[in-house]
Amino acid sequence: IPGLTGDDLEPIKKELSLLGTRMYIVKADGVEEGSYNEGMALCYKTMAREAVDAPTELDRDSVNIVYELSWSLKTQDNYLRLSEILAALGIRVNCRFLYDCSINDVNGFLRAPYSLLARNDKLGLEIRKIFEEKYGCSFLDASLPMGFKETEKFVRMIGKLYFKEEEAEALTEKYRKLYDKELIPLRKEYEGKKAMICVGGGSMKRFGFLDRAESYLKEAGMEVRIFDGIES
Repeated sequence: IPGLTGDDLEPIKKELSLLGTRMYIVKADGVEEGSYNEGMALCYKTMAREAVDAPTELDRDSVNIVYELSWSLKTQDNYLRLSEILAALGIRVNCRFLYDCSINDVNGFLRAPYSLLARNDKLGLEIRKIFEEKYGCSFLDASLPMGFKETEKFVRMIGKLYFKEEEAEALTEKYRKLYDKELIPLRKEYEGKKAMICVGGGSMKRFGFLDRAESYLKEAGMEVRIFDGIES
């Protein structure tokens, strides 16, 4: 529920706790001093610090996904594809912090032995730091995979961590055959052709998008050149 600037919510929080209801206060400054993004950042951090309970039991075949892109129409599609891959390995998603999850999911965050940070930007790293320092959480050394090569590497890493290496190899082999089949008509169309990728600032390189684009074009058989430093 929204509060007004200047409201003292602590007495209400204490009164509710006596009734067995937990209240979390996100101290955003409102439209005069803050912004939507700052408010979301405060919400992520507050819930990470205050809403996670000590685990009653560990679900060893589960994983958390942290900090998915909340405004993209592709987020749910990407999640369904990822959950399909995880399900093939016998792994379920414990909590999507804070995307399409309940307070019970957040309370039970520590049930999962590992967490996956969806985005490695400044806020994402700050959220990860809270979980690591306060709860000792272990994060996967990866973000959401893009393309076949990253997905193949991701599946093998998951298989090793969760002791499902045979299942991981069988899954990557299955997808490798599908991937190679899809590449055949692309190579016929683009083999030997040339492509130039024009980029400006460093974010395309820093976040790996440039390397991915170059890799995809080369796999289709194209000769690729990079032209960077473009100014708008």
